[in-house]
Amino acid sequence: MAVQKISGKLASGLVIGSGVFAKSLPTVSPYFVGREPELDLMKTHLVKSTHSGQKVFAITGMGGSGKTQLVSYFLQETNKEQTFLTNTHHLELGKMDAGDALAALEKAAHRQIPNPSKEMDDAKILMEKLGYLPLALVHAGSYCHQQSSIAIAEYDEEKTDFLDIVSYLADGIRNQGRWEDAKRLQEEVLEKRKKILGADHLDSLAAAADLADTYGYLGRWKDAEEMQEEVLQKLNKIQGPDHPASMNAASSLAATYRDQGRWDNAARLEEELLEKRRRTLGADHTASIRAASHLATTYRNQGRLKEAEALEEDVLKRFKRIMGDDHHNSIYATANLAETYRVQGRWEDAEKLQVDVLEKMKRVRGADHPHNMNAANCLATTYYLQGRWDEAEVLLKEILEKRTRILGTDHPDTIHAAHHLSRVYNGQGRHKEAEKLLEEVRERQNRIIGADHPESMEAAVVLATIYNDQGRWNEAEKLGEEVLKKRNKLLGADHPKSISAAGGLAATYHKQGRWGDAQKLQEDVLEKRNRIIGADHPDSIVAAAALAMTYESQGKFNDAENILDSVADKSVKVLGAQHPSTQQLVRQMVNLCKKLEKQDKAGEMEKYLI
Repeated sequence: MAVQKISGKLASGLVIGSGVFAKSLPTVSPYFVGREPELDLMKTHLVKSTHSGQKVFAITGMGGSGKTQLVSYFLQETNKEQTFLTNTHHLELGKMDAGDALAALEKAAHRQIPNPSKEMDDAKILMEKLGYLPLALVHAGSYCHQQSSIAIAEYDEEKTDFLDIVSYLADGIRNQGRWEDAKRLQEEVLEKRKKILGADHLDSLAAAADLADTYGYLGRWKDAEEMQEEVLQKLNKIQGPDHPASMNAASSLAATYRDQGRWDNAARLEEELLEKRRRTLGADHTASIRAASHLATTYRNQGRLKEAEALEEDVLKRFKRIMGDDHHNSIYATANLAETYRVQGRWEDAEKLQVDVLEKMKRVRGADHPHNMNAANCLATTYYLQGRWDEAEVLLKEILEKRTRILGTDHPDTIHAAHHLSRVYNGQGRHKEAEKLLEEVRERQNRIIGADHPESMEAAVVLATIYNDQGRWNEAEKLGEEVLKKRNKLLGADHPKSISAAGGLAATYHKQGRWGDAQKLQEDVLEKRNRIIGADHPDSIVAAAALAMTYESQGKFNDAENILDSVADKSVKVLGAQHPSTQQLVRQMVNLCKKLEKQDKAGEMEKYLI
């Protein structure tokens, strides 16, 4: 019998060796209707095919879309006994069409809805609200049947269980990358929860937390923050600050701080949260270990790389001891440690861990699992940063093909993969291919998530880089100025993305020979970097080096030397002598000292060169 495997979880089955078997045949619902195209496809592949080997068929789809019922009905109709699940043939089960959805609703409600009629109009509105999801339609129809006095239009107002279904549906839609659709449903759920239960009811607060998470996906971090702070304040008052729900709310708020680049706010909250988790649950509890992992990520973003590394090594050690080397928590912890190694410029150490992560992911999760593609993307990034373009290209093409096939061309993860591949093309000097692919990315982003979404603006930044690399500086300037203006308006001038945009625009000015404009922007960038994340942060070091180059280009050698004197030593101390950024800085310093005829000083710096 066929079973489904979704996100590594087995439904109605158990693992025995390398095969997956069903415990029992689920009963076919008396309300099963439609799905003829899907059934025909299954029969073609599993029944009519003349292939003599093992016939396999994978079915995926969001919860409640009817996967189990489809398999049960197929087995009942064909009298098939057993099928093993692999990825030989794949069917993504989507929503029902309008006719089948109406049939399911009518069958469960035990009524024939006149057409045309007001009740039919109401039924169409309800089906749209429920996303044509079979589970939700049968639930609605059954309730209307049990309460014979209830009309279709009254279902959502009369029965609060409807909100549970809509909330469940919104979660599934959000996982599909349909963030705006999820937001609309969640806003409706929250409004009705407040009306029926009150704003302080735990279900209302849970609805608010869900909506805040979706705001985060949409890049509406201020809205998310405001809602999460309110949820946290109320939960602390109602259940106490040490209650698991309160600590979960605090963790979500800290994540939103991270998204805004407010590392200090995130670190303070996460340090407090880690202390609470360990005190109330113990240091080896999964929630405590994950709290340590989140704090390590914040430390990494703050440039506190040694502290991040120490925490991540402790997290990995605990997960391996408690859960084993191949448990997904251990694998994710390994990936996080690899990320810190990469930021430290320890390419070989990072690559070794990332290759191990990818191999384990494929073995444990299966070749096409989304988390495998994330792991492959991290490895590709490590190749990219080393200039190993061809290896990065192979991985990213595979990721893009799989995401397109499994998620569709418009899913945010698919678009993100195309975005990364365009950067590799540009690094290879294939500027026209990079430009064409990135323009396709921008068209989809602007259509799906809007031109002002952070991901859309990031694509614009990369396109400006592509223009720069082709010497199309006026186009790069126009795009860079547009991005900077938007980021300052939407994120604030002190957001890391806004500061990065200013640095990118300054680089364009530099290439145009507009030294004064470049210097003004770079001095502002350096001041903000030093003030917000500290002078020892890797981003501050890079900003100082860029300003020194602009001084040098204008013949301001002494000003350039003063900056490089400080940041070269910091780079050796913070990143290490072997880090690519350190090597670039040292070479910059050596060349400057030779221009100034300071041969002894140049000789001292040369000892750091590899």
